[in-house]
Amino acid sequence: MKLTNHISLVASGNNGLSLTHPLDCNVYYVDTGAGGILIDTGAGADNQAILREIQKDGYRVEDIQYVGITHAHGDHGAAADFFRDAAHAKLVTSGYEAGVLADKARMERTMAQYIATGLYPADYRFPSVEVDVKLEEGDCLQLGGVCLQAVITPGHTGGGLCLYGEIDGKNVLFSGDTVFFDGKINLMSIFDGDLLAYRDTLYKLEQLPVQMLLPGHLQPIMDRGAAHIQKAAAAFHRFSVPPSIC
Repeated sequence: MKLTNHISLVASGNNGLSLTHPLDCNVYYVDTGAGGILIDTGAGADNQAILREIQKDGYRVEDIQYVGITHAHGDHGAAADFFRDAAHAKLVTSGYEAGVLADKARMERTMAQYIATGLYPADYRFPSVEVDVKLEEGDCLQLGGVCLQAVITPGHTGGGLCLYGEIDGKNVLFSGDTVFFDGKINLMSIFDGDLLAYRDTLYKLEQLPVQMLLPGHLQPIMDRGAAHIQKAAAAFHRFSVPPSIC
């Protein structure tokens, strides 16, 4: 689903636009002119559906040069190995999330907890994976004429990766599970969730002149994205907490 000339939404589950498998997050394809950047991979439950969406918009999986993972949760990264191998691409995330993704014991332990609470089905698997490129604050993921700047956003997890840059004349923030439509957040009582870190993340993001806000769930925001970020930050400024999507 084309959002702009060079940005496509190629997956979205039940907590979004119901484009692909119900467990999928929003997955975005960025056409840089020199290849594609895939932002998140979905839950790995129906990779073929995502491939079909990529092809519908005129792209091939072989065009993908980078696979970016915003954070180490199954609905965002369980298909990381599949898309990296299918595209012969490089897997990219923050240094913190790379450490989580590579920690097999922690991944197995936390996935068992998520399955036990019903977040994922009993047979669900999210294999650990080694990352090729680790981004830190301010690093640029450069491909063709597109530079996506890394913004490290702890809160939902310990070191989530947002990507910010200009595409098709608009300032775009791919926000993962950090901030959503109408100023919502995704605060979870998990091993690396952190309320005060989340507050500081929103204080940082509210400084960005975001036009398009492209989150990991709910609907993409095509313009005036900063207003949604500022609404979430305003709740923290009042010593309150924004509503959470979970």
